[in-house]
Amino acid sequence: MEPEAFQKQHINAVLELSNIAIGQGYLTIASLNKYINSAKYIGFVVLRNGDLVGFTLIDLLTPLEVKKTVLKDHEWFYTTLNSYDQIVFIKQTVVSSKYSNQGIGSQLVQHSTKILNAKKNIHLSTVWQKENSGSMPKVLMKNGFLLSKIILNYWKNDSLVKKYDCPICGRPPCKCATEVWIKKKH
Repeated sequence: MEPEAFQKQHINAVLELSNIAIGQGYLTIASLNKYINSAKYIGFVVLRNGDLVGFTLIDLLTPLEVKKTVLKDHEWFYTTLNSYDQIVFIKQTVVSSKYSNQGIGSQLVQHSTKILNAKKNIHLSTVWQKENSGSMPKVLMKNGFLLSKIILNYWKNDSLVKKYDCPICGRPPCKCATEVWIKKKH
């Protein structure tokens, strides 16, 4: 079954999965509403037997918007991306642990890059670096992404300001790192 467009009726299920997988309060109803019927903010979901088992959220941004969106090393992102008009920023790809290693993450990334590849020359993805981080790095490599940078304490300040809990670190601050993966269209 192909991923389908993220819709209003998916918000509660995405929030539930997000709270379990990436931390209580990291995503909110307000942050998800911008992905409904937008050309700039795009989401896809995978359903199995009527249950939402995975999702991906993508922002189409200019280099300056990426610089304002990322949580750390703003200048590195801007310098790396400033020669591109628009960047496909895959912000989150999350799959329920019950469905891990079943190709759902791969399906979401492949679908996203296929849909957006025709128009965009560069794709960016950040991956939570943690023990048992799943197969996302392998999925990205298979889809032409290269590891470009590892950023330590990526969510630290953001978790303190927004007061969300990390499944690994617990209460703020989050001390987890992120991997930055980039795919350039040739």
